[in-house]
Amino acid sequence: MPKIIDIAGATIFVFPNDHPPPHVHVRCQGQAIRLRIMDAQSMDPNRDFPVRVLRDARDWLLANRDRTAKQWAMYHS
Repeated sequence: MPKIIDIAGATIFVFPNDHPPPHVHVRCQGQAIRLRIMDAQSMDPNRDFPVRVLRDARDWLLANRDRTAKQWAMYHS
């Protein structure tokens, strides 16, 4: 699983050949959540995930959306 970045105590990564829509996985303290790349919204809305980490991961993803979308496409071509 290609790691994109470690941020706020979490790791953001993608799975090669994963299903659409384009998304990243965020892991922190044994928990995981998926965020869509286009809008940083959760694909797992009922997960109990650390709020601060989720906010920081969303902020990072929105600021790096184009770069992250290119990385996702690279692993899914």
